Amino acid sequence: MLTLRVGGVAESTRRDYQSTLTYFRTWLDVAHPGTGPGEVTRAHITAYLAYLQDTPTKRGVPMAPVTIGNRFRHLQQWFRWLVEDTDIYELSPMHGMRHPHVPKRLVPAIDEDDIKAILRTCGGASFADLRDRAIILLFLDTGLRRAEMAGLEVEDVDMRRQTVTVIGKGDKERAAPFGQITALALDRYRRARATRRGASSVAWWLAERTSTGLTADGIRQMLERRSERAGISSARAHRWRHTMATEWMIHGGNELDLQAIMGWETLQMAGRYTAAAAARRAAAAHTRYGPADRLLGETATRTRGRRRQG
Repeated sequence: MLTLRVGGVAESTRRDYQSTLTYFRTWLDVAHPGTGPGEVTRAHITAYLAYLQDTPTKRGVPMAPVTIGNRFRHLQQWFRWLVEDTDIYELSPMHGMRHPHVPKRLVPAIDEDDIKAILRTCGGASFADLRDRAIILLFLDTGLRRAEMAGLEVEDVDMRRQTVTVIGKGDKERAAPFGQITALALDRYRRARATRRGASSVAWWLAERTSTGLTADGIRQMLERRSERAGISSARAHRWRHTMATEWMIHGGNELDLQAIMGWETLQMAGRYTAAAAARRAAAAHTRYGPADRLLGETATRTRGRRRQG
């Protein structure tokens, strides 16, 4: 963990690595008790990956392929570190192993009606309503990651320039702009926040019942609660991020500008996040250029005209 931190790996990513190692160690103790340092083989890791594929999560659904892929990658880095920094292994037991197949799936953007339905659930004047509406609009306007949203401090929110400053992946700082509607929501929240017991906290988002800052898990629970009240499938933070990117591209936004706002290393990420936008643009183009309608539509129109005349 110290090596990851010195290497500039984000805290949330370091927690993911630690969770993976803890899960693997727990599984190893049950499935292969007594396996000690230096005794893990490729067969152990293959069996663990199969276990992840076959064992339902706490919610009773199969583990997502992308999560299994992340677990694979974390273990790969762990054994690489053991080879480079210790004498436990001369060669990683994962050497030559292929990354588990991760099907490419479109992450659907949240449609306009669902966005409005979620916002209607926090249209009141209570502290929770004002806070949650500001969070949701800021997600929509900036595409912040959940950890970035939770990590906002008072000094990070610049109402004059209408930007929030965040520390993203790789410990990189960026300023994400927001629009007038979001600015109004943030200002209403700011005034409500000033009356709370935790107003002196450096955390920008305050928990409703305590004077402490709202955590990333608290934001996750809030989004689930608002989605349930709106009667829609869970609008997780990552879906808001995809929604921002999709809406930006559909309405003519520039990819380089989007890259800067979202904090991506390369434009390749823009392609992944805006795949849904590409599909929607393609569907709209097909309405105009689809061969069957273009080639046969005129014939069908003439035929219907002759039938009416007859």
